Amino acid sequence: MLGGGRVDVFEWVLLEASSSSDLTDWLDENDFPYDSYATEAFDSYVEDGFKFVTFRVSPDELDGQDCGTFGPIALSFETDAPIVPLRIATAHEDAAWKSFAWTVYAVSDTQLEAESTDLESNTRFSGAVDDDALNQWPALAEIAEIGDRVTELRVQFEGESLTSDLRLRATATEDFRRTETLIQVTGCDDDGDASSGCAVGSSSSAGRISWLMLGALFLLRARRRAQR
Repeated sequence: MLGGGRVDVFEWVLLEASSSSDLTDWLDENDFPYDSYATEAFDSYVEDGFKFVTFRVSPDELDGQDCGTFGPIALSFETDAPIVPLRIATAHEDAAWKSFAWTVYAVSDTQLEAESTDLESNTRFSGAVDDDALNQWPALAEIAEIGDRVTELRVQFEGESLTSDLRLRATATEDFRRTETLIQVTGCDDDGDASSGCAVGSSSSAGRISWLMLGALFLLRARRRAQR
């Protein structure tokens, strides 16, 4: 055990293991459940020198509230190669037959793209941070500076075939705004008959970085100048 503490209602422990059995022994002794499908991922993470963090809700903290009321937990770590550990999301039996779609937001001094080859990835936004962006979105101002770039990636993968994590690498800088078409249908009958006063409207809008205000936000800070 490397450390521990408490954040809001959560008690956390930071772990380092020399083998996957060391990790699972600790989990067993401290009543943390895990799936047998996790063993392969644990082996790989231990071999790559990863550390592990566990969370447990402090006793009597929920006060009758459902676990669904929890917000996202933010984690950060320094690395020479920005990485999102996708494999841990597939480390249970049910995940083997599921498809996953993640949205990853990267803040860096350069534009980033997916290096991994066993998943599908496409860029949905890329742009430089300026004064207007920092003023409009305070959350962005906490992690970025003028001149940094924000990249939004849509990542899709299959639980059964995923063998690597999402590793990011620098790529050529190019501003990109996706275009979304919105169609609104109102006043139609069950058959969509326009004669009944059905109105169809559509509009297009370029993607912006307003997604930073979403509660399910995942921000990956990959600032190369801060690396050691």
